[in-house]
Amino acid sequence: MRDVIACDDEVPVGRPLLVPMMRNGKRLPERRVDLTTARQYAQEQIARLPERVRAITPADSPYPVEVSSTLAHLQQQIIKDLTDNRKGST
Repeated sequence: MRDVIACDDEVPVGRPLLVPMMRNGKRLPERRVDLTTARQYAQEQIARLPERVRAITPADSPYPVEVSSTLAHLQQQIIKDLTDNRKGST
């Protein structure tokens, strides 16, 4: 089990953790759920986490989080662009 941070337009490796709830300032009707359903979903998702992550104390080994290759490439490009801009402005 791990999380992958990716760009919005990338095909997800697994199941997205974040989903659109609003569009153009309006709540999406398909995202409306009653409190009981929302509470049950939250409990199910928490139960899926390893015990070491659910504990109040810090996990012995951190929960694995990866950056997608596309996002990592964008990060490197931004770093390069900023470095190039600094060199050009001095």
